[in-house]
Amino acid sequence: MIDFTKRVKEERMMNTKERRDLSFLLYDFESDRGRIINSAAVRRLQQKTQVFPLERNSAVRSRLTHSLEVQQVGRFIVQTIFKKLTGEQQKEYNIIGLERHVESMVEMSCLLHDVGNPPFGHFGEEAIKNWFCENLNISSRSIGNNSSLLNEELSRDICNFEGNAQAIRLIQSLLRLNLTYSQVAGVLKYTRCGTEEKPVKTDPLNYLKKKVGYYFSEKKYIESLYDSQELKLGHRHFSSYIMEAADDISYCIADIEDSVEKGILDIEKLKQVLNSEFVDVLNSFNLVPSDLDMEAITSKAYRAAMIDGICQDSQFFISLRVSILHPLV
Repeated sequence: MIDFTKRVKEERMMNTKERRDLSFLLYDFESDRGRIINSAAVRRLQQKTQVFPLERNSAVRSRLTHSLEVQQVGRFIVQTIFKKLTGEQQKEYNIIGLERHVESMVEMSCLLHDVGNPPFGHFGEEAIKNWFCENLNISSRSIGNNSSLLNEELSRDICNFEGNAQAIRLIQSLLRLNLTYSQVAGVLKYTRCGTEEKPVKTDPLNYLKKKVGYYFSEKKYIESLYDSQELKLGHRHFSSYIMEAADDISYCIADIEDSVEKGILDIEKLKQVLNSEFVDVLNSFNLVPSDLDMEAITSKAYRAAMIDGICQDSQFFISLRVSILHPLV
């Protein structure tokens, strides 16, 4: 394994020509893909809950199956972006010839986005937080051989377990995957260190810092990442926005499909609810009806299900997903 400090030094010593060598960059991203796909963190996703815990039905999603779907949507978003941008725009943004590079980077960010989540999802996060808050005795606990007591900032860092921050810790400190800065930047969804207090709602970076994005143990590494990517502290890399959009698009469809698979809803009831909810959302936000005709989409999906004599629920969601996915992207 390449020593991290050595790799940082090598990256900074690259001359301009080497940095712009597209084949060289693509090789780096291919190396990242191999490390990620073969990592224990990704394999463990198959045993983690997406929505329904301790599920025996293999058709109901785990974190792994969800992440694979997010990966595909992220890939589709990148392809759509490059398709819509003119040659002049790509030149302006300095991304000519980089479609495969960005596509790979976003795909792997999507695959990694949930690796820090504990078993039982957000319930697991709360259980870990509660345990540390109840068992961390600030007045008597010391750090290693140092007699100094845990200060308020480090106590905050320890007591605020967050899956997003744990993902960065896994990637860098625990599994030492030695990924490129660009790749890790795509996983950095929130930009608040665990030692920082949650910002007030009027803070311009409130959305990016509403959750802990990395721990104090990775602070120096994140500072190096920001420096290498020429990002302003507290801001995001562009690929993390694409990753978040892909996640939102994926789970809003997937969760209702799992509900049907579990027998909580049936497709006839779901068709009615989706239509009424869509109208309610438009009215509550005073939105003008868009190209997304929900009634036409659900009717088409329902007809496809009724024609199929073997797996009606599956046919309903195949049609629904295709019809909704494209406009959302």
